[in-house]
Amino acid sequence: MSVAVSDVRFQIQDQPRSFGVAPESPRVIGTADGVTMIFFLPLDRWQYVAGSAQLYATPSGGSTIGIASSAYAISQQGQVVFTTAPGASGSPIASGSAIAASFQGTAFANADLANVLTRNQAKYSDDNSVLKGCTLDMINVLLMDYERLSMTRQVEWERNPAYVVRTLQRLKADLREELEGGPRPGAAIPALLFGGVSLRPYTPQR
Repeated sequence: MSVAVSDVRFQIQDQPRSFGVAPESPRVIGTADGVTMIFFLPLDRWQYVAGSAQLYATPSGGSTIGIASSAYAISQQGQVVFTTAPGASGSPIASGSAIAASFQGTAFANADLANVLTRNQAKYSDDNSVLKGCTLDMINVLLMDYERLSMTRQVEWERNPAYVVRTLQRLKADLREELEGGPRPGAAIPALLFGGVSLRPYTPQR
C-alpha cells in the first residue's frame, strides 16, 4: 500500500519538501520553560508532516544539540508532544533553551492518498487504471483548491498560474476519456511533469 501511495503522490507532484534544513536554519517552535509539553511545527494551511523530523535545543549562550527522538512524538498535523516538559527537572534540555525543528511537509497526508487509492482499487481491476483513477481524483481536488494547487506546483504556479490550471484541465479530460473509453493502442499517456505535459502521439498501425 505504501508504495502505491508514493506513486500517487509522485503523479500529483506532492513530493516532501524540506523546511529548516541546511542551508536554512532549523525553525524555532518555542522555548523550554519547564512546563510546556506541547509545541507545533510551523506548517502552512493544508500541509502535513512527511517522513522524519528532527528537533534541536539551543541553550542561552550554548551550542545547539539534537534532541533524542525518544523524547517526543510528532503527529502528521505537526503537533509535537514531549514525554517530559523541556527545561523541567530531569529533562536533558536546559531551561530557557530555544526549541527548533527541521522537517518535511506535503500538501496531502498519507491517509488522504490511501483513501483515494482504496476507493479506486474497488472500482478498477488493473493497476494502470487504478493509478489513473487516483490521479484524476486528486486533480479534481487540486482544481477546487488553488491554495493546495499552488503548493504542489509551486515553481510553475509562481510563474504562470493560468498555465498550471489549463494543463491540469487538459490532463483531467485525457484521463477521463481513457478511463471511460477503455485503452487505445498508442494513446497519449498524460504525465504531470514540471514544464508542461508529456504526450506520446497516437500513430495508427497499418
